[in-house]
Amino acid sequence: LFLTGPPGVREPEAARRIVAEGIQVIADEAERAGVVAALEPIQREFAHFWTLVSTLREAAALLEQAGQPGLPLLFDTWHLWNDELLFEDIDRYAGRFAGVHVADWRAATRNTNDRVFPGEGIAGLPRILGALEAAGYRGWYDVEIFSDAELEGSLWRLEPAEAARRAVAGFESVWAAR
Repeated sequence: LFLTGPPGVREPEAARRIVAEGIQVIADEAERAGVVAALEPIQREFAHFWTLVSTLREAAALLEQAGQPGLPLLFDTWHLWNDELLFEDIDRYAGRFAGVHVADWRAATRNTNDRVFPGEGIAGLPRILGALEAAGYRGWYDVEIFSDAELEGSLWRLEPAEAARRAVAGFESVWAAR
């Protein structure tokens, strides 16, 4: 997967042109290497740190601008859960998802690395996973956790086996509830 990076000091359209050229290079290199490269939209609340695109629609438009309308998208529940057009976009783009990252949104999220296991937050994961399935998505799911060690309740403080157990149990719980 890849991100666009923020526009920085550039005007948004100038930044988009630079990123579009970069996407062409990424697509060519991915094809040459025989790997899948997918663009991941990033949570709009933290977009200024990481990206030009925060919705599936924006990501697809940027790929179109780059002349790569067939390049896949990476779906991340933590980044997309609060997009008002999410369910419409799941129906529209499900056939383009290279994979789905699953993490839940902590009710009082403290920073970009403050996620919780599936089912422990407020993102409505059963509904999202149900929509993905209903739209025909049959690909890979992975539990993606970021957590800053200095934060109280950090997931990095867990023993790895306990973190893995909770990740699996959480995913199985939200999957069953879809």
